[in-house]
Amino acid sequence: MARIADIITLASEMANIPEDQIKGRCRVRRVVMVRAAVIHVARQQVTPPAEGSGDAPRSPSYPEIGRALGGFDHSTIIHGQQQLCAYCQRAPWLGGFIARLAEAVAASPPFVADRLALARLAAKAMPPPVVVIPDKPPPLMRDVKPRNDFLSGDTLDWLSDEWAGTQALADVIAETRAI
Repeated sequence: MARIADIITLASEMANIPEDQIKGRCRVRRVVMVRAAVIHVARQQVTPPAEGSGDAPRSPSYPEIGRALGGFDHSTIIHGQQQLCAYCQRAPWLGGFIARLAEAVAASPPFVADRLALARLAAKAMPPPVVVIPDKPPPLMRDVKPRNDFLSGDTLDWLSDEWAGTQALADVIAETRAI
């Protein structure tokens, strides 16, 4: 017995449709048909009863399938399963897809969705960072241009002429020229 998540993963891989579209509200015809195939194959899966429980074997309920498909209501799942015959008449490829999906689900190991997710993460593993050493070192210091004309020499000369009697201003001008 495969989990519904495994069936969704296998259908996603086989149909080349992202899982989030199958689980989401996408209403593109091809995605809706693949989603209906997932519902059909999930309903065909039979869970054996627990040992000694005396329960009968059961298939996943419509609400369980709806939750696994992204929160669909049970009536939406029932409608999708009922529309499967119409979908198969519209798209002849769907019958073969359902058969291949059922075979793949039967042959797949348990928790295939988790294994495929780990394989995708390993494939996307980032390479080690590349350190680029420049040919020549950057300059240590560059000439800085004053932002305004206040500190330029002409302005200082004008201030010193205009305010020559102010000792504090004379000290500031002397310090500025020293820098």
